[in-house]
Amino acid sequence: MAPGASAVATIPVPKLDRPGPSPDNADKKPMMRQFNAPVVFNQVVSQGWKLLAFSWPEGLTPPIPGQFFTFNPQGLQAGEAGLLRRPLAFAFFGRGLAFALYQIRGKATQALAAFAEGGSLDLIAPLGNSFPQPLADEQVFLAGGGIGIGPLLYLRSSFHGVEAAGAGVSILPSRTGKLFLGFRSASQIPSFTLAAERWEKQNQEANGAARHPKPYRQPVLAGLADLQLCLDQAFIATDDGSKGFKGTVVDALLQDSAQTAPIATATRIYACGPTPMLSALDALALERGSPAHLSAEQWMACGVGACQGCVLPARAGGYLRACADGPVFPQGAILWKA
Repeated sequence: MAPGASAVATIPVPKLDRPGPSPDNADKKPMMRQFNAPVVFNQVVSQGWKLLAFSWPEGLTPPIPGQFFTFNPQGLQAGEAGLLRRPLAFAFFGRGLAFALYQIRGKATQALAAFAEGGSLDLIAPLGNSFPQPLADEQVFLAGGGIGIGPLLYLRSSFHGVEAAGAGVSILPSRTGKLFLGFRSASQIPSFTLAAERWEKQNQEANGAARHPKPYRQPVLAGLADLQLCLDQAFIATDDGSKGFKGTVVDALLQDSAQTAPIATATRIYACGPTPMLSALDALALERGSPAHLSAEQWMACGVGACQGCVLPARAGGYLRACADGPVFPQGAILWKA
């Protein structure tokens, strides 16, 4: 087990549909665990956004694209008692480290943003289902909007192989997929390269030129490089046109598909982002007869299906829980406009 990572409890996940990148482990009973994770990186990557990285416990199944974790904000900052757990999606996993993008919005994420590297977070992970793999003959489109880009960066990186193969997750060979990322403006677009440079400078100033490299230095820098590689290969859309395509990520996807080749039945769409974006892609997938897998951004407290705070209206009637039944849902499962 990594230094500072201590298991508190191991909990079986009740009957989750977890179609991960590997068909070989589809029948294995997924497990989640509550543990204290050493934080090795917690740095600004764009205006109002930070990237968190923490050490993953040995013996715990690595997270796969689409899954998330919850952190306990109590104790992170004085005066924040009473806050409930908050969910964050995995943006990458490699070399024993898990990464997550988050936007500083309320008291919980403000407390997390102020949390110093070297401390330990109370986490429950991995939670939720995941993105199923495409078929060999399918063209893949990935769309992420706002802070929802994290799961798509992780999914895109898994197509390359990266470190996930060493974590027991099989990889889809020779597949790339077109990645579309949407932001309000260029100021929101992360720069993992600049974050790495600032982090290195902070470490040098704090420890002096003769310092010994931290044990997590190379894994952190390698993870940031992998994330930057995926970002650099993405089609960027901004609402104000300050960078890339002017308009929504859905508009960018439609324009690209019209200029290259029409979206055919041998196409699969993956997405995570605001509800209007998911609603538009759900309708597009229905119109084109394409399978789609849409990851919901939903407020939740428990993360395990008990509190019913993250329910979404189901097209078949009733409600589905984003945490226990999702967060990834197939096209047609959710009434996004309800």
